[in-house]
Amino acid sequence: MHKIDEDEDLNVISKSQRKRDSHALQDLGEALSKLGNDTLKKFPLTPELYEALVSIKKIAPSKHTARKRNLQYIGKLMRLIEDVEPIATQYAELKAPSQQQIAFSHLAENWRDRMLADSSNGEELAAFALKFPAVNVEELAQVIAETKIERAAKKPPKHYRLLYKEVHRLILAQSKET
Repeated sequence: MHKIDEDEDLNVISKSQRKRDSHALQDLGEALSKLGNDTLKKFPLTPELYEALVSIKKIAPSKHTARKRNLQYIGKLMRLIEDVEPIATQYAELKAPSQQQIAFSHLAENWRDRMLADSSNGEELAAFALKFPAVNVEELAQVIAETKIERAAKKPPKHYRLLYKEVHRLILAQSKET
């Protein structure tokens, strides 16, 4: 009876797993192909892979077979790279919003909700104006009033979104100044 070494058994990757990995690399290659050439130059790509990613952009969208064949070639080139992790990590970082962008969005939502919940004579709007002096208080007060009317009438949130956009724009503008 032939005894299989346990270490060899643990290192065997199933055909299904190899296929999943191959498809994942091909999907990453397809995602990379949608990036601009200047952005692609920042990635640690082999010259052949870079050329393949650039050339797929020249294929007409109606040429499905040619496009699929080129994507398979990109997948093959991706598999030849020993360590794809830096490319995948860099792409994930490129596509993920930064922590600062998320914080600005949360801050804008917070200010919007505070101004809408303010039932007094605009104390929250005044506090916002102190913190963000570039605000046009009259215009923002008008948008707040229209948002409250809109919400009371259960209409689509047109002014609610407009209020968020304006608050977010002011927060971003001030963050760029500092």
